[in-house]
Amino acid sequence: MDRAAYYFWTIWPWLYPGIWAILAGFAFVRGRRSSAVMLFLSAAMGILHQSLFYYGSPFTKDWETDSPLNVAFSYHPLGFILANGLPIGRDLLLLAAYAAFFKKEKRA
Repeated sequence: MDRAAYYFWTIWPWLYPGIWAILAGFAFVRGRRSSAVMLFLSAAMGILHQSLFYYGSPFTKDWETDSPLNVAFSYHPLGFILANGLPIGRDLLLLAAYAAFFKKEKRA
């Protein structure tokens, strides 16, 4: 059971960005180019966030904090901007992608 839980928590953070990338491929094939681009960018932001802030990351290795996602701007400005900006941008792009997907596109 411990091994299953370990694999679950190892895969879980990468699952949603992976699904968004697959959905971007489907949207591109269906002709929803704007939605596909926004889904792909959202997946890229999710993967970047996970790769920068995973436990033992080289990006956060020298930080003197127990919680790199709650770092103060005065301590590490780039870390603060990335820890807060990437999830916000990811979620806004995701919402815009879904809105663009369900919006009727004009055919030329």
